[in-house]
Amino acid sequence: HPNVAAGALLIGTLASASLMFAARRVVRLIGAVLVVVGFTALLLTFSRGAWLGLAVGGLIGLMLMLPQMRRRDIRLPLAVTLIGVIVVTGWWLNSYLPFVLARAGEGQESIELRSVADRIVFTDFALRSIAERPILGVGIGNFPWRSSYYIAETFYALRGDNVHHVYLLAWAELGTPGALMLIGALSAAFICVVALFAIVVVC
Repeated sequence: HPNVAAGALLIGTLASASLMFAARRVVRLIGAVLVVVGFTALLLTFSRGAWLGLAVGGLIGLMLMLPQMRRRDIRLPLAVTLIGVIVVTGWWLNSYLPFVLARAGEGQESIELRSVADRIVFTDFALRSIAERPILGVGIGNFPWRSSYYIAETFYALRGDNVHHVYLLAWAELGTPGALMLIGALSAAFICVVALFAIVVVC
């Protein structure tokens, strides 16, 4: 699934950025190339959540690593990364602008419009499922089965599937307690990452 791939690419791209601060020049350049390649792949997934994650993660990483930016030996990898990102973004916009506009609610690309319509339908199904079973949910992996019952009550030519929103899916399948545990786990992971970055900067 593109969103699953986007999640893996997001982690890999942000992790690759740390290589640009390595002691060896070749490792720094490899890190810069990997960031550009990961950025390119992320754009092609069309996962807005991953784009937002990259923006937020990149901003936080930039703030935490700001003291390291004064090093002259990282200017070249930073320049390679910046130029690569600009070139890739220009190519991507030139090639996929109609699809981007469709995702933003503009344009008439039928594939993207169908994708947006399906997401709206399954989001509504997820909210209905949460309202019906707010505590226990429908069980792990059972939302496609439950959504098929909702589809049977409509005229949509669809099959049961997962809702596109990961947190809504977790809430619908695991109930409110499960959703809260997921948010707690992600929050704990975020705090640990920030703490580790702070240690690296201090050291």
